[in-house]
Amino acid sequence: MFAEEAANRACQLAQQAGAAIVAQLGPMLGRRDLAKVVTAFRRTLLPGRQRGRKPKEKITDAHRDWKNGVRGVALYRSHIPGWDKHNHYRRQSEARGLMDAIYSRERRQRKRDRVELTASSPA
Repeated sequence: MFAEEAANRACQLAQQAGAAIVAQLGPMLGRRDLAKVVTAFRRTLLPGRQRGRKPKEKITDAHRDWKNGVRGVALYRSHIPGWDKHNHYRRQSEARGLMDAIYSRERRQRKRDRVELTASSPA
């Protein structure tokens, strides 16, 4: 109930703000300018979200271990559940999937570092 009242009050405040803008600047603003005002108002109320997919913790942990020198079966045992119970082909597939994810993470990290390095260097 309280949220509904707060939303109604917020709508009233938005209408009052819009009426004040139109009263003060109405004749000087065209449709395109008013659209820019609405966009600015919307961005204030609803800020943008962080872009991209959220990184998986499992892959982040495996990548960290890989960078610390853990390789082969030790890496697979600690990051692939049930590794010892899998047959040869399943192990091969799971290991390839994990290593592909680690290599992709490393490639993206290097690219991100290169972009940050070029952006921070004086031109």
